[in-house]
Amino acid sequence: MRGIRRLTGWSLLPWRTSLRLQTGAFVALICILLIGLDGWRLLASRATQMAAIETANANLTRSVAQQAQSTVELTESVLNGIAHRIESEGLAPVALARLHEFMTLRIAELPRLRGLFVYDAEGNWAVTSLPVNPVGANSADREHFRHHRSTHDLLPYLGAAIRSRATGEWVFTVSRRLETPDGRFSGVVLTTVPIRNFIDFYATLDVGAHGAVALLRDDGSMLARYPFQPAYMDISLADSPLFREQLPAAP
Repeated sequence: MRGIRRLTGWSLLPWRTSLRLQTGAFVALICILLIGLDGWRLLASRATQMAAIETANANLTRSVAQQAQSTVELTESVLNGIAHRIESEGLAPVALARLHEFMTLRIAELPRLRGLFVYDAEGNWAVTSLPVNPVGANSADREHFRHHRSTHDLLPYLGAAIRSRATGEWVFTVSRRLETPDGRFSGVVLTTVPIRNFIDFYATLDVGAHGAVALLRDDGSMLARYPFQPAYMDISLADSPLFREQLPAAP
């Protein structure tokens, strides 16, 4: 009997060990499955969140773009109207007086614009929407003036952000070349757009505590940014991954 008991005890040991191993493997498998399921849920949740963020960003971008586009289209219409008046009436003193009155009324009607200016071929201020035209004012050194003097087209030009010489506030310009009947450069008609218009609009958008919204030219220079800091206006993003890698591939 003692031999049988010993034999029986020894014969049960491998079976018990196997049972423990199987039980441990089963528990481990369940744990792995639970971890995998939890990981899959996290990935699915992250994908859903990323899709929602992309949709929100796309909607926000469209809203920002529409505001900018509508402003530029407005300025183009105003500039073309002034250019056509100059082409038909010229810049004689009587015509300048009528044009000054017209420009003053247009600015009063359009709060999105700050001022209207007409420069002659040398950059001198011929007429503006200001109450008094500054004596001796000249803008021949401005980027937009140099562009129109050297570029033979009548398309509107979106200038860089600058401090207005008339008001001291931050603005960007939209301008158009003026030509004589034979196609020679005769000056520039220009309007200034306050950056404050864009900053106030961007402030209504929910971009989070550390988010920012910016409007840039296609050369990477800053036109408007919220939150606004003057130092940002001298920054160019032309060499950033956004311009070098992401924008060329974006729709």
